[in-house]
Amino acid sequence: MKSLRIFEIDEPVELLSPFILNSPHSGLEYPEKFLEEAVLSHEQLRKGEDTAVDVLFKKAVPAGAYFMKALFPRSFIDLNREPYELDPNMFDGKLPNHINTHSVRAAGGLGVIPRIIGKNTSIYNKLLHVDHGLERIENYYKPYHSVLQFLLAKIKSRFGFYVLIDCHSMPSTFAKLNKQSQKDIIIGDRFGQSCSQVLTEIFEIESKKLGYHVTRNIPYAGGYITEYYGTPKIQGHAIQIEINRALYMDEKTLELKKNFSVLQLDLQKIIYKLSILNASDLAPFSSAAE
Repeated sequence: MKSLRIFEIDEPVELLSPFILNSPHSGLEYPEKFLEEAVLSHEQLRKGEDTAVDVLFKKAVPAGAYFMKALFPRSFIDLNREPYELDPNMFDGKLPNHINTHSVRAAGGLGVIPRIIGKNTSIYNKLLHVDHGLERIENYYKPYHSVLQFLLAKIKSRFGFYVLIDCHSMPSTFAKLNKQSQKDIIIGDRFGQSCSQVLTEIFEIESKKLGYHVTRNIPYAGGYITEYYGTPKIQGHAIQIEINRALYMDEKTLELKKNFSVLQLDLQKIIYKLSILNASDLAPFSSAAE
């Protein structure tokens, strides 16, 4: 059986920027065993991807910065969840005591090993063996986060702070908050808790200058990655960016639209405005909730 690759990193020749862009949900390499276990076809499973988000943001990576992406799909392992955020009803066998069995997300089918994709489409029609589920976490989830943590520590050691931009896309149906409001970009900063407000404000201002409809935190405030790595009081900044898929792709066929390159260039312009910030621009941190 062909082994599944875990991640890909674009490493700068010289580390010149405290920024790192991360795409955890755009992986396209589906393990054979997973495809055999799933009741859904490969085409159906692809609906759960953040299609082409890695390509969309890659050109926006500041010079001398890191870009990291998962190569496996989120329907196999969701890196934007706690490491043991599992639904016990998915598994055949007893889960270890350290498992978070009280997770609302896992109960809804969206744990670290998802049970559904989309609104409520089941991935499996039978229980998974406990050992197999735990192996996914040990072999894919943990190595990915271990390397991400290493890179963030390296960046912080070099610059005194880091900025993690977690790159995502959202279905257009989720981007529509009400009948009058269709959002192009949703900025997630855990309601002001995961990064300096300077980052959020600049991203919002620059996006609006380019004509995009932008909102913050609703319905996406940022997942585990933003929450866990966003420690702004000690100069670790994390911000989640959700792009409306209808802006750049056909959501049924997954084909990219002709204006894909325009959005690429706009994201490059926005992130450039962030990348020229330094530690003094982001400190002292002031929480939006304080």
